[in-house]
Amino acid sequence: MDHLDKLEAQSVYILREAYREFKNICMLWSIGKDSTVLLWLARKAFFGHVPIPLVHIDTHYKIPEMIDYAFSLGHKGICFTCIYSKVEQRGANLRLH
Repeated sequence: MDHLDKLEAQSVYILREAYREFKNICMLWSIGKDSTVLLWLARKAFFGHVPIPLVHIDTHYKIPEMIDYAFSLGHKGICFTCIYSKVEQRGANLRLH
């Protein structure tokens, strides 16, 4: 077992333990590469079915096809929630409405 296999096994273990220990758990998903790897690990941890709901906050900066892809996951047995938001930037403050 090489280093990446050990990291993957550890990640799968952590996901399973978190699901077992917490009643109301969800995963934030930005539809980016890092959170998509987390989704892939969750699918591996639960044998293709992801019992942990995904939450995405739509800031309207994503390509529309990415949002369409996210909604298509519902047909694959993945619970997906998209929270729409209006984002205003004022100086260093980011406010969601």
